[in-house]
This record gives sequence, structure tokens and C-alpha cells, in this order.
Amino acid sequence: MSEEWRPKDPYVISYAMESLRDNLNRIKDDLGCPDKFIAQLLRRMADSIDDQSKDGCDCD
Repeated sequence: MSEEWRPKDPYVISYAMESLRDNLNRIKDDLGCPDKFIAQLLRRMADSIDDQSKDGCDCD
């Protein structure tokens, strides 16, 4: 991909981040886990997404 992707509406990213934080807080409350566990969970998810994109996406 030669151009960096940008959303058409810049507020979409802000809304998505807020929604993600709300959901993560609910998961944290449901599990009764510390913030560190949620951070590790997000890192594993991000790594998984990176791995998937390397396997078949010409994203660079």
C-alpha cells in the first residue's frame, strides 16, 4: 500500500478507541483481572493481527 490509510471521518478513531476501552473495562470487571493482564491480552491480539497481515497482505 503506497499511501497511509486515513479514516474519512477523524472522529471515527476516537469513537472506536472509546468503545474499545469501555469493552475492555467490562471484560476486566467480569474477569476481576488487573490492568496488566488486559495490556498483555491487547499485545497478544495486536501480534496476532500483525502476523495475519504478514501472511497474505501486501500492506507495505
